[in-house]
Order: sequence, then C-alpha cells, then structure tokens
Amino acid sequence: MDSQPLTPEQLSERWQCSKTLVIKTINEGKLSAFRLGKKHFRIPVSAVKEYETCLIKSKCIVASGVKSGTRAEKLAAHHLVRQTSKKRGGV
Repeated sequence: MDSQPLTPEQLSERWQCSKTLVIKTINEGKLSAFRLGKKHFRIPVSAVKEYETCLIKSKCIVASGVKSGTRAEKLAAHHLVRQTSKKRGGV
C-alpha cells in the first residue's frame, strides 16, 4: 500500500467486502476517514493499518476463525488471516 489515501472502493477490494461495509465502518466511528465534498470519503493508509492492527490485538482473529464482531470486522480479519498465511507459505 502506498501513502495515498484509499477510496472506499479500494479498501473494499483489499478487504474483499462491499463498499457499503467500508462506509458503514467509517460511519460507526471504527475507521478514521475524511470527506471530499459531501459524498466522497478517503481513508488514510495509517488509519487502515491502525484498524487492522486493532483487530489483531483485540483478538478478533483466533486460530480457528473470527470471534464475534461486525460483518466488516469479520471480513477484514478473514482477509488478514489469508494475507498472513500466504506470506508464511500457507493457504
């Protein structure tokens, strides 16, 4: 990921979820973002990394899957597990 802020569409591709779930996570105050105009969000890369780190540290990810949480959190956590497995030569 480079340092340019992400659009909800870009982040939904990264997390393999819908744009709506990304926006819902922003509106719930769980993911920091800023607006461009009235409708467009941009998400700083640092906010994405912070959110993903929080998911891991708060034990949203467990060895057998994901504990309870919002659908966006589960999808993001699932993506992180897959990403980590690929880096280690797994799945």
